[in-house]
Amino acid sequence: MSGNEVFCYIDDIMICTRTRERHLELLRAVFTRLLEAGLRLKAEKCVLMETKVSFLGHAIDGAGIHTDPRKAEAVKNYPVPKDVRQLRTFLGMAAFYRKFCLIFAKTASPLFELTSSKRAWNWTSECDEAFEKVKQFICSAPVLKQPDMEKARTGEKPFLIYTDASTTGLGAVLAQEDEDKYLHPIYFASKALSKAEKRYHVTDLEALAVMFAIKRFHMFIYGVPTTVMTDHQPLTALFKRSNVSARVPRWSLEVQRYKLEIKYVKGRANVVADALSRGVRVEGETESLQGLNEAVVNALAVGKKAKWLEELE
Repeated sequence: MSGNEVFCYIDDIMICTRTRERHLELLRAVFTRLLEAGLRLKAEKCVLMETKVSFLGHAIDGAGIHTDPRKAEAVKNYPVPKDVRQLRTFLGMAAFYRKFCLIFAKTASPLFELTSSKRAWNWTSECDEAFEKVKQFICSAPVLKQPDMEKARTGEKPFLIYTDASTTGLGAVLAQEDEDKYLHPIYFASKALSKAEKRYHVTDLEALAVMFAIKRFHMFIYGVPTTVMTDHQPLTALFKRSNVSARVPRWSLEVQRYKLEIKYVKGRANVVADALSRGVRVEGETESLQGLNEAVVNALAVGKKAKWLEELE
């Protein structure tokens, strides 16, 4: 019974169905199992026959997965931290939703650095800017669609991964087309680079972005046909070459575990991941976070109606 329609996490149970009849059938089955196990439910904690529910800190409905409005509001109203303890509390709340955020690691890096025991507490203008941007990210987070695993496995709707790397961070987005051929985001991921990684050759850095993406999206793509889109053409043959750095053969073995195809797309066509790792720049200034969201949305909807914009506005 548990699987595609009934989800359990410790003492939380969620039932998702397409029809009322099927929902009632599963409710009876779940209640019967609970009775047989001698377990009880608190009526005031039960939500039945709803089209939108809160589950494990997320709001879930037919459109996809959203941030929980109450938790997003708590992040929005969090006061400026006065010490490391308060800052860590804020970062814990915000990081819970990092899969919705385009460049979370890069944006929040001044805040994470301030939590180090080797740093004296000094709340600078850079910290204040990062604090406000993280809040905006959470409050303007896009809707993440549920993946169609069955059609992904058959190759009818393969997963797409857009990756890119810069000297400041890595970016990746996992996406999938719907029945109308619109691309929808399933998961965003970003990562700041270590000091050693910042010294990588550009091709190795692009390969590192692919490795980061497949590890982060492993639960979705393992054993499933997946296409990696990159704007760095040498990457398409990198994992098959012999004259490479010592780390690449090790990465090649890891890549072979997956059903991956790496495709080259021109830089402009890969605006999606560029926006993730770098941020979009207009006339020398970084765009607002809302503008960054729209850049990613428009990039994924190249040649088609930007279907996500209505959800982000």
